[in-house]
Amino acid sequence: MAKCLAKRVKVKSIFSYWSGASLFALRVWCLECRVIIAGIAVILILYFFIYAAINQKFLSHNVYDSYTLQAAAWWKGRIGLDHDYSHLELAFWKDNIYVSFPPVPAVVMFALYPFFGEETPSNLVNTLYALLSVVAIYLLCRRKELQPWQCLFWGVFAVLGSNMVFLSVYGGVWFQAQALAFLLSCYSVYFLTSEKRGDWHMGWAFWALSLGCRPFQALFFPILVLILRENLKREDPALTASIFVRRALVFALLPAIIGGALGSYNYYRFGNPIEFGHTHLPAHNRGDDREFGLKYVTQNIDNIFRLPSISAEPHLSFPKMDGFAFYIANPFYIVFFVVFMRRLIKRIELFDIAVIASLVSFTGLLLLHKTMGVWMFGSRYFVDAIPFVFAYLYFKDLGVDAWRFVLASFAVMLNIYGTVWILLDWK
Repeated sequence: MAKCLAKRVKVKSIFSYWSGASLFALRVWCLECRVIIAGIAVILILYFFIYAAINQKFLSHNVYDSYTLQAAAWWKGRIGLDHDYSHLELAFWKDNIYVSFPPVPAVVMFALYPFFGEETPSNLVNTLYALLSVVAIYLLCRRKELQPWQCLFWGVFAVLGSNMVFLSVYGGVWFQAQALAFLLSCYSVYFLTSEKRGDWHMGWAFWALSLGCRPFQALFFPILVLILRENLKREDPALTASIFVRRALVFALLPAIIGGALGSYNYYRFGNPIEFGHTHLPAHNRGDDREFGLKYVTQNIDNIFRLPSISAEPHLSFPKMDGFAFYIANPFYIVFFVVFMRRLIKRIELFDIAVIASLVSFTGLLLLHKTMGVWMFGSRYFVDAIPFVFAYLYFKDLGVDAWRFVLASFAVMLNIYGTVWILLDWK
């Protein structure tokens, strides 16, 4: 009798334990669902507002979308375009006319072309790139076991608190390339920070694809190498440099295949595996007016630090050509600099050096460029590095405190206002 009673008590206690655990898990899941639903609702409302404010239909096509023309050519069995489009940046080489941008974004338009023809919803495509980037950062933060609202905070801050807002509602060829590179870079970091080996291959593949949108993403290679090194060290704490190189080579397979395909495509068009067309733009072949040069550095330094102005009326006004202070347009960098300086004071590691070295080399090449983005709100070129800046914060400091919340709120409001301001051509 006593044994039977003891068994019943034991079964009841086990049942109570599992019931309690299940109830707790259900509550956590419900909380996350509420946060996700609320986040989706707020983000969609913001985009509804932007689209309505600039009087843009969700399925509208952007007249500067060269990638749809490239997709149309592929469907017709050609690589070159059949004629010149005077409003687009096209490359002229050996009596052929080519789209003068890396080709990966055209693959997306290739998939959409059978349904929309040459009127693909290129503006909405960029919006979807932004939304999927928020998802990537949210999922990345969940690995750190942050609260759902904190994960949403970082996703919104990195995407809607940066010049991605402007890029995400204007489907011109330049912005398509940037928005897709941003998305691919986010998922590259997401997969490389996974505990699964198969995901690491995906991470490198996404990074290789990002090069087919924005070749400067290659400058962040050292950051990804160090992430892979930490992954392999978790498996083998005694990992040496030579063993790491041998084990890392297997992860070069997918990038090599993707790189080979991109290089072959470039070689077929221009006889050079690393030439995607910009060298053959008429604007870069007028006298000494080359795409890169030291003569651009001084003006570009002024561009990335100049401030918005207040007119006598008074009206707040932003430069519309070649940008303004990158840290105001993309306040995410302020968080990075604060965290980095705190690390510098306490202890600096190889990962810190790799991140700052990548950013310095990236900025240095931008300063050598002929323009800093031409017509835009903010400093859009600096958007390219944000996924890797976030990777640094992911490993060092993902805290959410009052000053970061205030900064993120300012960043989101500024970028929404600035996007509407420039697209409506407010004075």
